[in-house]
Amino acid sequence: MTATTSPLPRAAGRAGRRTRTTGSFRALVVLASLVAVAASCAGPTTARAVPTATDGAPAPAVAAPMVRAPASSGAPPDAVGPAAGAWGWPLPGSPQVLRGFEPPPRRWSPGHRGADLAAEPGSAVLAPVDGVVVFAGTVVDRGVVSVRTAGGLRATLEPVVAQVAPGARVRRGDVVGHLAAAPQHCPQRACLHWGVRAGRDAYRDPLALLAPAGPPVLLPLGPGVSRRP
Repeated sequence: MTATTSPLPRAAGRAGRRTRTTGSFRALVVLASLVAVAASCAGPTTARAVPTATDGAPAPAVAAPMVRAPASSGAPPDAVGPAAGAWGWPLPGSPQVLRGFEPPPRRWSPGHRGADLAAEPGSAVLAPVDGVVVFAGTVVDRGVVSVRTAGGLRATLEPVVAQVAPGARVRRGDVVGHLAAAPQHCPQRACLHWGVRAGRDAYRDPLALLAPAGPPVLLPLGPGVSRRP
């Protein structure tokens, strides 16, 4: 009697091989999809060539990236330029100084709290510095014009027939009025009195605020005339 081999084991083996093949294929498809997604998220990259030495020649140098320097702001913030804070004469040209600044030893003591400049009645009176007119009117019996700077100094000019009003902004050299004919500050001749103060009684020498141009020349007042008030 001849034994007959059953086909069931062979069929089962072929089915198992097909199942394993299908599973491997699906795994490869999933892996390829993941690789494609990762590549799309990473974005394009550019490889940078690095020069190398060939045939014994030195490699060319790689230039460093250029960086733009910040623009300079010029002078430091606390610097004051000529247009912003320089002082000038309150009369055209370089007037003669009849009497200079004589600070009193005490606040209430006599002295000369300003400078007297020779001028003719009707001469143009100029703003000695940039600022704002804070007073233009009469004090006792004479016209007075006062200009306050941004730094707080106050320049006072008298006797002046004002042609500006309080609140007006002026630049150095602007005409603020004309020298009044009377009454005069100086006893011997017409003059403009120029005073500068930082506070209520902190008077400053106005001539010391001018740009250096040589020392002022004091004219003689005549025999028997004292410079003291």
